[in-house]
Amino acid sequence: MSMVDRVRQSLDVVFLATLSFGLVIAICAIILAKLPG
Repeated sequence: MSMVDRVRQSLDVVFLATLSFGLVIAICAIILAKLPG
């Protein structure tokens, strides 16, 4: 496995993690916004 492939794979993992994290935060924000008070 070459260095480029390894870097590309870790970038994919970081990208997916950031994406899911942002999605969870967005969903939480929507739920909190819909709650009364």
